[in-house]
Amino acid sequence: MAGYPLLGNDNGGMGLRILLAAVTLALLGAAVFAIVGTYQNTLRENNRKAEQISAYGLQSALQTLGTNPQWRDGLPKTDYLSGWYKVTIEPREGREPSVISVISEGHSGPAVKRQICELQLSITDGDSVWTQESYRLE
Repeated sequence: MAGYPLLGNDNGGMGLRILLAAVTLALLGAAVFAIVGTYQNTLRENNRKAEQISAYGLQSALQTLGTNPQWRDGLPKTDYLSGWYKVTIEPREGREPSVISVISEGHSGPAVKRQICELQLSITDGDSVWTQESYRLE
């Protein structure tokens, strides 16, 4: 190997070892980069799904309240898409009983999203109507 002094035996193949170490580090770096990117995409997808799932639970609860204004049972853990949701209904502390919070919690993988809708019940001419006071996504 007289024509390739870096790869030859006169230095114990030091150049080859350095080249192999550099290639190995580059491959490890690329693998870590790919794994982190995949993990971030999975987390983003789980967050999006958890939000969709909680929205579905909230809409289901609002529909039930529309047909039965006295309903306060909420919805138990219910499988939906590739996750699940549950809905609780809580009276607002310090407020009259006609103000409630509908809390829908959606889960997808490790992601959890909560949608909270506060409603005010009003009765006009014997007809009950829920009016949204506030909404937030957590």
